[in-house]
Amino acid sequence: MGIFVFIVELIRIPAVVLGIIALIGLLMQRKPVGEVVSGTLKTVLGLLIMSVGIGALINALVPIQKMFEVGIPAAGFQTFVTFDEGVVGAVQAKGGEIGAAIGWTMFFGYVVHILLARFTKFRYIYLTGHMIWIHAGAFAILFYSFGLPLFWVVLLASIVDGAYMTLAPALAQPFMVKITGNDAIAFGHGQTSLNVIAGWVGKLIGNPKESAEDL
Repeated sequence: MGIFVFIVELIRIPAVVLGIIALIGLLMQRKPVGEVVSGTLKTVLGLLIMSVGIGALINALVPIQKMFEVGIPAAGFQTFVTFDEGVVGAVQAKGGEIGAAIGWTMFFGYVVHILLARFTKFRYIYLTGHMIWIHAGAFAILFYSFGLPLFWVVLLASIVDGAYMTLAPALAQPFMVKITGNDAIAFGHGQTSLNVIAGWVGKLIGNPKESAEDL
């Protein structure tokens, strides 16, 4: 029982979840032991370092936030940081059910993603590490805000998270093929929908002979 509790608590940590994903991926690619170990450790340490940086950034923004609250007084006025890594990091740091929900969503969301990529025609594997964490946090926070029990938060957030990581790259792929000239790489980011909309608008009003590279 103690081991099970330890594993559950471990999976709540986003850096560990990403490390497990990296470990499985490297093992499936049959990489040498040295690469497996270094790749896994780099993934875990990378997210941990980023988390420290996020904390420092949030602390640096607090005085600016207070300045706006004093300079623009209003009934019920409250400033907040619209920085995705900062928001998810701050919520995750609170721990409790929401912290657990983010960790579990990150894990099971990626499981859903892999299954969809394996058994559907959308064979894209999302590898943008910090965005995997941010997406899981965003969807977990969303469903948690509805007042749902932890089980339903994780279940619904994982399904939506996995579907997004599978379908978003597919949606952007026609534009990626046009830009890169091949189908070897896909686009994995939180602003995929905005980029796709921009691409559609560009098709309607843009000039293919003009490029942003020439600006």
